[in-house]
Amino acid sequence: VTAVTQFLDLSLVYGSTDELAMNLRTFVGGRLRTEVRNQREWPPTTLNVTAMTCDRRTPSDICYLG
Repeated sequence: VTAVTQFLDLSLVYGSTDELAMNLRTFVGGRLRTEVRNQREWPPTTLNVTAMTCDRRTPSDICYLG
């Protein structure tokens, strides 16, 4: 949040572009997409990793879509 306002910037959760927002949704019951790892639901991950979007310190670190 960069200014004092009554609105919350949830672009990290819901996507900062229309295309990304569409990729994060299931379009079923208003739910967001998830992936199951270790028998738990997690936000979707991405293989398209750049230094600007994800700071992976080890190869096992995970980068989330968004």
